Amino acid sequence: MLYAKITPSAEKVIQTSPFSSTTITADYMSALARPYGLGSNIVNFEVLFGNVSFDENQQPISFQNVVSSQMTLEGSQLENWGIDDTVILQEMATILGLTIESFVTIVNTNPYQF
Repeated sequence: MLYAKITPSAEKVIQTSPFSSTTITADYMSALARPYGLGSNIVNFEVLFGNVSFDENQQPISFQNVVSSQMTLEGSQLENWGIDDTVILQEMATILGLTIESFVTIVNTNPYQF
């Protein structure tokens, strides 16, 4: 699955008590079309924000979701998508006011896990 390193990072604030909170940052984003029909002119996406873990060789090995949101793209926003998911992530980043620094792919050996 493809992930984009983003700037600025997404944030999730967790209330730990009535008087304090903790902020968790998410440095990466990805997206899942839910559902996707071939040739659709309107596509709903679940946009995932989280963090990628790397092994000792700096190879990406896992993604931990922190927070997600929904986004709908349509018409011209989908025109150049084809099979290159970087196009969709870049379109979403532009809409959200984010900059994509780089892309990483995590090869999933379990087809039932995202």
